[in-house]
Amino acid sequence: GTWLLPDNRSTRFSLCPPGTVMQQIAPTRWWDVFQSIEGGPGQWRSTRIPSSQSKWRANSTPNCYNDEMSSPGYGFVGRVAGPDALGMAQLSNRLLIPPDGWTFDLGGQTSGLFGYGYLAIPIVPGNGLTGVRSVGNQNWTLLVNSSNFKGPVAFYTAKAFTSINALDRRIAGRGLDAMPAITPSLALEINTVPGFTSVDSDGVTYRRIAPMAFPVTDVANLRATLTQDFTAYSKRALWNTFSAAMTGASLPIQLDGAGAHRLGLNPTGLNSDMADLDEPVLANTFVTSTVSSNANGGTAFSLQWGEARDAGTLPEYFRREADGWKPIPASQVPSSTSLARQHFPALSASAWPTLVSTSTAPWTSTKWAAGPFTTRLNDGSTVTYVWYRFVDQPAIARQGLDPATLQRLQLLVERMHTQYGANGPTMAPPSAGSLASIDPGMLVSPPAGLEVGHVPIAIGQR
Repeated sequence: GTWLLPDNRSTRFSLCPPGTVMQQIAPTRWWDVFQSIEGGPGQWRSTRIPSSQSKWRANSTPNCYNDEMSSPGYGFVGRVAGPDALGMAQLSNRLLIPPDGWTFDLGGQTSGLFGYGYLAIPIVPGNGLTGVRSVGNQNWTLLVNSSNFKGPVAFYTAKAFTSINALDRRIAGRGLDAMPAITPSLALEINTVPGFTSVDSDGVTYRRIAPMAFPVTDVANLRATLTQDFTAYSKRALWNTFSAAMTGASLPIQLDGAGAHRLGLNPTGLNSDMADLDEPVLANTFVTSTVSSNANGGTAFSLQWGEARDAGTLPEYFRREADGWKPIPASQVPSSTSLARQHFPALSASAWPTLVSTSTAPWTSTKWAAGPFTTRLNDGSTVTYVWYRFVDQPAIARQGLDPATLQRLQLLVERMHTQYGANGPTMAPPSAGSLASIDPGMLVSPPAGLEVGHVPIAIGQR
């Protein structure tokens, strides 16, 4: 998963001031929770439409987790986006972002590669970097690479990362609107796992957790690839050519490879614990992490198993020992624990709240260009969406831009829609393996008369 942070390694005061969630939770920890662009594959406590297949979600916090921005209208934890979280602007006119997460068509395979990344592009101009109302010009833009869609999808507006400046004017200029981003590590968060705990007749404690699978992608070496071709990009990759396009030059049709920099990966081992007890899990006794290279020079970070019979799955049963929780086979769990007879109930589906569209709401229907429409996804859900003229969507409308700037933005997006469609500039093809397809239900076509300059935005899902 992604973990991008503004580079504040030289900042000597907390960027999570009083009035923020993280200042209350962990007053001394701020550098990696001040602002972030994160997200990736998984299932989460906020998942409302369960699926047997992992979904994918973008996410960002602009203000020490007071708010999170996961789609144009919704935050990550299942809430409608508040005023400070209306920061993801829809850019593509072909790909719809469902609030419950992106779904995929693997074509009968157990897994596939999905390319994604965030590059800063100067789409919405800043206003300089002086004073508490400073706004930079870095609009972090999501680019994806799949078999049936390539190119930019949406971007986080620079202004979204400046609302926190009002809590401490020293923060101005230190957010993702202005600072270069760093990625200190990759991240795979399995946040909450259901389980049963039982004590046997001898007083020994055992646990059973819901089974988790990671499809093996390298059968010969019993490896499941988690990430491949990890790359950092300088402004040469897209910023420079896109900046020129803002003043009339041709739009870029691909990233400049000279601005792409492959990064080395370090398999430092796996750390895991039973978080509710703050006790370690002896992870390396059943699976390790490894970095490997393929014939085309690509690098992959993988989980690796030692036994073919265990490959691709995490242990289900654990015994509490002096040095931590040891994974054990089901045959070593005493029947007196009754763990083998337990069943994990299926998750029930629920709906995401429909965005309020009254005349005074940010999502007022008076700004809709067309809709509502519905589309069916392969997780069984139905997404309701509407069409906005690009500059009329709330993330742009709340910027307070003058009419001339709005007109330039609208014309720029119309050029992008005309040239890109579902095949815009994106990262290089994978060095090995096949790209997955995005769920065709997420790919939509503009209504007649709205073919360019208009974007689809989800207003509900059930």
